[in-house]
Amino acid sequence: MKKFYFLFFILLLSHNIYSQVTVVAKERSDKTYEFIHIDSKQKVNDLIWQETESFVNGFAKVFKDGKWGFVNGSGFPIANSFYNSINNFSENVAAVELNNKWGFINESGKIVIPIEYDIVYDFNENFATVYKNNKWFFINKKGQLIKQLDVNIFWGFTNGIAKITKGEQEGLMNVDGEIISLNPPKKKIDYSNYYPTSSSLLGARATLPCPPNIDFEFNNFTNWICYRGTVAAPFIGGVRTNVITVAANVPPTTPTATRHTIYPRVAPTVALPLGPLDPWGFFPTNPPDGSNFALRLGNESTGAQAERVSYLINVPAGATDASITYRYAVVFQDPTSPAHLPAEKPQFTAKLFDVAAGGASVPCATYQYVASANLAANGFFDSPRNPALVRYKPWTSVFINLSSYAGRTMRLEFTTADCTQGAHWGYAYVDVGNCNITANMIYSCNPSSVSLLGPPGFQTYNWWNSNYTTLLGTGQNPVLTPAPPIGTIVHVEVIPFANNGCIDTLDVTIDNTDPSVNAGPDKTICLSDSVRIGTASTVGNTYSWSPALYLSNPNIATPNASPPVTTTYYLTVNNPVTNCSKTDSVVVLVKPLPDVTPLPDQIVCANTNTTAINFSGANIGATYNWTNSNTTTGLAAS
Repeated sequence: MKKFYFLFFILLLSHNIYSQVTVVAKERSDKTYEFIHIDSKQKVNDLIWQETESFVNGFAKVFKDGKWGFVNGSGFPIANSFYNSINNFSENVAAVELNNKWGFINESGKIVIPIEYDIVYDFNENFATVYKNNKWFFINKKGQLIKQLDVNIFWGFTNGIAKITKGEQEGLMNVDGEIISLNPPKKKIDYSNYYPTSSSLLGARATLPCPPNIDFEFNNFTNWICYRGTVAAPFIGGVRTNVITVAANVPPTTPTATRHTIYPRVAPTVALPLGPLDPWGFFPTNPPDGSNFALRLGNESTGAQAERVSYLINVPAGATDASITYRYAVVFQDPTSPAHLPAEKPQFTAKLFDVAAGGASVPCATYQYVASANLAANGFFDSPRNPALVRYKPWTSVFINLSSYAGRTMRLEFTTADCTQGAHWGYAYVDVGNCNITANMIYSCNPSSVSLLGPPGFQTYNWWNSNYTTLLGTGQNPVLTPAPPIGTIVHVEVIPFANNGCIDTLDVTIDNTDPSVNAGPDKTICLSDSVRIGTASTVGNTYSWSPALYLSNPNIATPNASPPVTTTYYLTVNNPVTNCSKTDSVVVLVKPLPDVTPLPDQIVCANTNTTAINFSGANIGATYNWTNSNTTTGLAAS
């Protein structure tokens, strides 16, 4: 036992000596870095680095020529191990990435767990969570699988408890890999019907289509201009300033591979570890309330890259409901080194320009996010995989009313840029859609009420009466009972989240959306005949005829009617969404058949020129037509 304690003490002492930090990084005049002794201030060696980060657990990350590695507490690299991406050391091992696969190295730089995993978490309590082949596992420091986890998404441990997602349910897991709770599945919102546009539901106002391919529905960049370039942070006026230099691709609609990437909603064209989920924030690559395709702008590559796309929107002259809704999500590496100024960090910008006004941007529709510690105030979260370095903002909607720019040309522009020093990346997802929608309503007749519909993307909705003296309701979809009188104008004041659009006021007119009903013109038939009545149906409405007698089907829009006597039929059309109904009528006039009394057979003599055949009936105004079965003998008028 004493021998064991002695050996443990020697190992602990050697580790403390090995990881003791005696150097510090110093910035050089050319914006590169070298390590110097803390005490003597003399440089340790001749190695120059493009970027360095703070020491964590005895080692500091260093970057050069597009690769990351570690230096120990004395400022010397551990072996010559350099990778595309690395995490800080934790429990004497560090996660490293090469060619989109992850593994682990020890403090000597030796690979101790093969680089074969799609996603890894740092070691904690002598085990780590990893993901490969669409499965999650616990592994030990020998790379041996301890347990396979029955989950779809693993969100990382906090104080021994991990958030997990299994199927449609979220829950919690303990360090033994046991699911200790599962919440009921969240109710899904059917966004395809969130803003119904059928005239049978909303009356006269239906949305106009978006400008061609502004929503990437062509699955390409038609009408978009793609740009690529670089980002730098030179001194301008004595202040380090972020400067993005990009040029349009040739041709301009041709994307740059991995920098302008369109993702279908169902099957992403670029393989991701979790399929249609972002690998750092675990949110979907397509917004739930968006179109079938979305753009990823930028990537996880280093090198001070910058990307941009833009679209020219010609707002129709006289447009009263012109608008766009765009969605975005952002993922940044947030450099922890104090040497990074805000102008040097990754960023994402969204801008709307008035082309006719000399390219002036619309202030409330133009904003910028820069990787920094205060991102949480703007809706960003720490990545569960690397909370010390990666931040993400899940999908957010921005609604912009373009009605005040009717007849003018606007330019919508999105830009991503990496860290100017070249070692940290940033990218964003973008989708555009739900164009030309405004406030709307659904009227209900029984009971009398009106459901008000506000456009998406705002934090606050205030609904006012026509002269702004009474607040009728708040929230995106209030219900007014009873409904205001037909023709009443209601205003909605829409206030966006911070940096998510413009304050605006929209109008909606209360309209009784009774369904259209037309029983068709009156019809005339002879007794025993039938005729089709009614007119074409409208999808979603229900139909009821009264009386139901002598109809082929009293519950369709156009039944066949065969009444024995003249009958007035009443058609009632109901809209089941609004409970509004209308009734119309049609008359089917039935005429009796002529009175034809059979004649007795008559005998005539042969070779007689004429023989009278007499018929008497009560058919006033009738016409008669005689036919003869003997073609050799004719008929003459009597």
